[in-house]
Amino acid sequence: MALDDLTGLQNCILTHDWRESIRIAKVLKEAGVTDPLVDLGLAVDFTWKLQYSEALKLAERVIERDPANRIAAGVRASTLHGMGHTKLALDLVSRDDLSARESLLLKGRIAFESGDYRSATLEAERCLLEDPSIGEAYSLLYSAQWMINGRSEARQELERLFYIEGSKPAGLGLFHGYAIRGDLESAHHMLDDCINLDPEDSWLRLRLVEILDEIGAYHQALEAFDRMPPEIRELPTAQFCRAQTLARLGRLREAEQICWPLFKHAPDDMRYLRVLTWLLRKRHRWHSLIYAITLNFWGGRSLDKISAKTRL
Repeated sequence: MALDDLTGLQNCILTHDWRESIRIAKVLKEAGVTDPLVDLGLAVDFTWKLQYSEALKLAERVIERDPANRIAAGVRASTLHGMGHTKLALDLVSRDDLSARESLLLKGRIAFESGDYRSATLEAERCLLEDPSIGEAYSLLYSAQWMINGRSEARQELERLFYIEGSKPAGLGLFHGYAIRGDLESAHHMLDDCINLDPEDSWLRLRLVEILDEIGAYHQALEAFDRMPPEIRELPTAQFCRAQTLARLGRLREAEQICWPLFKHAPDDMRYLRVLTWLLRKRHRWHSLIYAITLNFWGGRSLDKISAKTRL
């Protein structure tokens, strides 16, 4: 039975059926099966929940046993970017033998999230030249085009991808576009539509809250957080989103109380370090600041081995 499930898991991973991959990996994990495929499925699950430190550990474990695993290498690069180690992620993308699809999509996502929409457009176009069937590349392309020049054609294509084909990246592109333009009423409707598409998708809900925080809609971000199901609100990244928003609203003590346990659990996550050190400086807690920096130094040593690989 386990062998059949492993074969099914492998097929799901190769066809990028991530939801089914995660389901099978969890079943095998509960059955006590230890296999790189199980670790890879669980790593994707952690990535979807934006629990990057856990995802990175599993991806590294897969790569140690299977150095040629491109999917694990892609997960590793994505998680490093999510943790704030973007330069290291890009160095690994350049070094690892990733497929053109994985490499270009990752570069495009990083460019888009950094506000470099022209580079994001270029990477999406290159990705589609390699494989015209990649739906996420179309969503990235039209989202970037809409941000550059406000073309209604790009927005209409995103609407088609989202409402007809059910593309989550297209829905996020629409939400981001409305929000960044200050059209919060349209963004609010888009948020509801995105959540209704898949109410159990933790990644989608967390990204929506992150985007609201990024554009300065702090009260709306807290409202979106409160609307999450309890099992999603309790995720570390959900708690971090709330702490970050509270900090920007001036509720520094509450934010620090949330950040400390998150940071101690994952001291190599630069997202936690940046917010926590900012809070400690604001509150003039200098001894705690030194402790946090020291903890990050020793916790970050786990990345030294990964970083060394880019110099080989």
